[in-house]
Amino acid sequence: MKVIKDTYLKNVFLLIISVFITVLILEIALRMFYGNQPVFIYPQVMHIPTSYGYKLKPNQLGTYTLDKPVRANSFGFRDYEWSMPKIKGVYRIMCLGDSLTFGNAVRGEDTYPKVLEAQLRSINANYEVISTAIGGWATFIELDFLKAEGMKYEPDAIIIGFYMNDFSIRSDVSVNLTEEGRWDARPLWLKWLPYKYIFIIKRSALITYLRDRIDTLLHGETDFNTLLLKNRINLDNEDSIQATYHYLSEIKKLCDERGIKCILASIPAINYFWFPRGSVKYMDHLKKFCESQGIEFIDLAEGFWKFEDTNKFYMYPWDNHLNPAGHKLVADQLFARLRPAAGLPAAQ
Repeated sequence: MKVIKDTYLKNVFLLIISVFITVLILEIALRMFYGNQPVFIYPQVMHIPTSYGYKLKPNQLGTYTLDKPVRANSFGFRDYEWSMPKIKGVYRIMCLGDSLTFGNAVRGEDTYPKVLEAQLRSINANYEVISTAIGGWATFIELDFLKAEGMKYEPDAIIIGFYMNDFSIRSDVSVNLTEEGRWDARPLWLKWLPYKYIFIIKRSALITYLRDRIDTLLHGETDFNTLLLKNRINLDNEDSIQATYHYLSEIKKLCDERGIKCILASIPAINYFWFPRGSVKYMDHLKKFCESQGIEFIDLAEGFWKFEDTNKFYMYPWDNHLNPAGHKLVADQLFARLRPAAGLPAAQ
């Protein structure tokens, strides 16, 4: 009996060791192939509720977006302090958007609004680009923000950083925040886990990869973004698309009433480039709508198509957020478009 027990314990021990070694090998292999996972540093960025949804807790220091520090100004945005009222002679560009514009996992100075500002100021010091982007924002929040607060910042131009998941219907976005005001990164099956421990798990390349693959298997054929890329959405009758077009038209009206230039810059997903160029229809549909409303449309995918490896502009092959190189590419395209519009020499 003792021999059987000892053999059993030995086999269990060997099994545990084997599983551990296998997991370790897979983790190392994924990191070698895809690169290291970002280090999730706790505490992550904090938010406060507003009449239009939420924004950053003002004057915030000591929090992070993944592993990059976040500094929030007194207005509750990831930027330096803006002069209020605006200094005479300053041309102020406001960048609206979600986490792609906010700059998940990149330093504040590496986000495309700040890179664009540096580029414009190299020609004319009176240019100012302010970022009013918050992770998780959608077009209806941006509209409500402009009505309630945004216009008091006196923008001369507004650039809407648009991503395909911005096609959405008005909803209560506050449910995505924890009681502490942090974006809840826990999947439903991990809601029981204390929030701060989720970042330890998310540091694993293997867990992140498996989560993405499982999610694709479970929801790949029903996920709105996937269906959009595969042209399986009726663009003329889809409620979320028509609602978003209404929000955009309302933003344009607000701009027209105040003589503000309105620009929409469409940021492509990493898997947008998995399909033949010109085959994804939603971009042209969005462009035609913007043209009908007098909204200047910039298809940022055009700049990405110039490169054989578009993955190099994103954090990871399973993540749509831009890395510093991706933010720089976006800023370069905006700069090239804005120079002649502002009466400056065209980009060489």
